[in-house]
Amino acid sequence: MELDIDRLNNECASYDRELKEREERQKNIERTLCSDFFPIISENDSKKSHIERIENEFLNQVEALRQAVEQQENELSHLKKLEKEQHKISQELDEVEALYAHEENEFELEAQAMSHIQKQLTNTLELAQEEIEQLINVDLSLFSLIIDERGLRYPLINELRLAFSPKGDLGWEEIQVAWSQVAQLLLFMDLNLSEWRIIPLTTCAKIIHRKSVFNLGKDMVSMAKALKALVYMIQSSSPSLPYPITKMKIGDVIITNLPNSDHPGWSRLVHYLACNLQHLSEKSSEARRNNVQELLV
Repeated sequence: MELDIDRLNNECASYDRELKEREERQKNIERTLCSDFFPIISENDSKKSHIERIENEFLNQVEALRQAVEQQENELSHLKKLEKEQHKISQELDEVEALYAHEENEFELEAQAMSHIQKQLTNTLELAQEEIEQLINVDLSLFSLIIDERGLRYPLINELRLAFSPKGDLGWEEIQVAWSQVAQLLLFMDLNLSEWRIIPLTTCAKIIHRKSVFNLGKDMVSMAKALKALVYMIQSSSPSLPYPITKMKIGDVIITNLPNSDHPGWSRLVHYLACNLQHLSEKSSEARRNNVQELLV
């Protein structure tokens, strides 16, 4: 802006000099007209031709003055344009300054709000640390698996009997709820099940592998398919198990051609499956406890 002001001052000074020169030229013309600046060159020159020369010189001076005036008008127009631009820039700078002041005020308010939030987060963190300390000594497993090592009794999950099919006072309703608890346990353990989905419905939980849907507890045919799918799912998620699982069998039970009428075989399969689930549940609980302890470090 200072450079533009200096430029305006120089142009104004130049305009003043031009005016003085014009005034000087006008005085010269007057002296020329008054003096014998254009003498008659010879006796043959007429007074008329002498006057014509004076008129021509005067016209030339007028033309020069006209061009000078036009030049000055152009410069004046340019100066006015510069003045408008400077005024516009000044207004824009004022607006920017006002905007910066407004934003600075907003930043100060946000800083105060952030300070308040920081205090709240600090208090929340202290409470969370206290809760973490309390959780260290708590069993993180939400499911209670009770298994008779001899396999003479039904495996229990949250006091519900796990079985392949109804028998005596054990009906489909309890079987469905028990296997739904298993489905919830699998979700709780957070296994690596990229191609499997588990829907732990209270009535007939479902296992989905790609486009195949298996129902746990609907009927014996569906149950057989669902338990085989469950065995394959656990095998794909964890290779180290108390009862090893392959594509053909779990433990000593061959599952590929296990008929639905082989109740002892299905009972052993359910027993082995419950033992493996208990093993995975304990490992998951231990991993979660370790994670909680690491949060305190």
